[in-house]
Amino acid sequence: MRALDAEDMRTPSAPVALMPRSDVAASTFDGRPAAEIAARVAELLVHGPSDILALEETLADLVRSARTDWPGIRGALAETTEKVTPGERSRDLPAATPLRQLHRLVNVLVWLPASDRPRGVSVTLAALIDRLDLPLDRPAGVDRLILRTPADILTLRLAEIAARIGAPSPVELVSTPTDPAGWIAPEILVARISAAEDAGWQPWPVDFDQALLRLPLNPGPATIRAARQLASPDGRRLEGWLRGGRPTLPAVPNPLSSPVPLPVRPMPSTTGGLALARLATDPGGPAAPITLIHLLRRGWNAPVALADGSCWPICWPGLLPAHTDLVAAAASWHPQHPDAHGGCCEPHLLTQISRVYRYAGAISPGHGMSVALARGLVSRSPMERTDAAEALTLLAGSGQLDGAQFAAALTGCAVRPGRQFLRAATPILRQALEDQPRPGAAGRAAASIASTILNWLPAIAPPAVPHPVPYTAHLLDVATTALETVHRNGQKPPRVPAATAGLLTSLAGRSSRSPVSAAARRLCDSLR
Repeated sequence: MRALDAEDMRTPSAPVALMPRSDVAASTFDGRPAAEIAARVAELLVHGPSDILALEETLADLVRSARTDWPGIRGALAETTEKVTPGERSRDLPAATPLRQLHRLVNVLVWLPASDRPRGVSVTLAALIDRLDLPLDRPAGVDRLILRTPADILTLRLAEIAARIGAPSPVELVSTPTDPAGWIAPEILVARISAAEDAGWQPWPVDFDQALLRLPLNPGPATIRAARQLASPDGRRLEGWLRGGRPTLPAVPNPLSSPVPLPVRPMPSTTGGLALARLATDPGGPAAPITLIHLLRRGWNAPVALADGSCWPICWPGLLPAHTDLVAAAASWHPQHPDAHGGCCEPHLLTQISRVYRYAGAISPGHGMSVALARGLVSRSPMERTDAAEALTLLAGSGQLDGAQFAAALTGCAVRPGRQFLRAATPILRQALEDQPRPGAAGRAAASIASTILNWLPAIAPPAVPHPVPYTAHLLDVATTALETVHRNGQKPPRVPAATAGLLTSLAGRSSRSPVSAAARRLCDSLR
């Protein structure tokens, strides 16, 4: 079947008999009315997804209904979505966006004649990349196969569904999460693949890759034993993944070992051909990627806002729940879109990542999260600062914030010569200290904030700089309050670096009556 563009599918190649409105309302599949599915699709087209689970359940509904009740879902979609088709301007936009591919999926369901439905069509990842013209959306000199952000994962998945939907084989989506945060319970995925083997079908490639990326890191031994009974190629791949055979994905460098772990904004190339990938990694695998994991191993591309604003970052943590550092890295330099589809281009993404449920039961931020928080603390955007403040409050209260690592990230990403960066950072650190509802959380937050400030001071106070930067006294007072809270709650005081102890003694011993010297003396008293 020839690949259909959105423009091709605006006009049906043959007359299509749409169902009357009364029949549409009555049409159901698997207990869910087709009209309800169409209403959810229309909501996605107009406002974007509200969360990852709602999006994935709607896609699974579409795939199932296209196989079991094509006339019903076609009529329901035609009735519901006729007023939300792409405008004239959108025809000139690149196809590689989630919104454009969702429109294409709807057009396939509504306008594609039954005689042109996919019949055993095998659509590879390379074919999807060629159809989407990904090179057209990449700056010159950049690997055309590097994904820009997690939004490209959504684009590829929607493109695969649009290319394969309606095939006669009883295929179901296997990547639908079992948890609102995007996780799939390992035993559920094993059961889905086992059912597919019994029914004689294999999952769609990109959909199966997405399912693997949603598995927790530590499955139970009973689940691994059950996976050994799988015989299909995908079943053997799942069994190897559960046993620990996961590929290594790129990671943000440790801020403690890198002076500038992640540039704030990519600098434009002056010579041409400058690679702008933010995460260095050895791609590995074949030159032409055959799985979504091969693409992810290439890292993220330079920040490029999607032309139609359908970045849908609210879905990003649910796409890579086991790799939230990669999501935080993408969020830390993803530009806001002035005409974002469905509202704010960057909702409280760092806060959402901080709340991602982990099967281990704890929040474990890595280097990418530390860097993203550091950028957010001194951002010029009030929304980004608010997001960073809420995320920092959650992480500090959970006791999972590494003060030394976060201080190194602040040194590399937040210190801006000529800017009063402490004016923005200090109130947020104080907020993370004070906005803790329980005594236990207050003590953990105080230890984390105190450790952060004590490790950060050698980079922003003399002798590293000629004079104390503005608002240093306020920062020292926050550290004093944090240490007092630590003692009051019976927490173990953080270790004081030798460089910090020396500079505090020097500042406190000055004969001047400056606020910095007075604040340093109060901090020295609290350290005794």
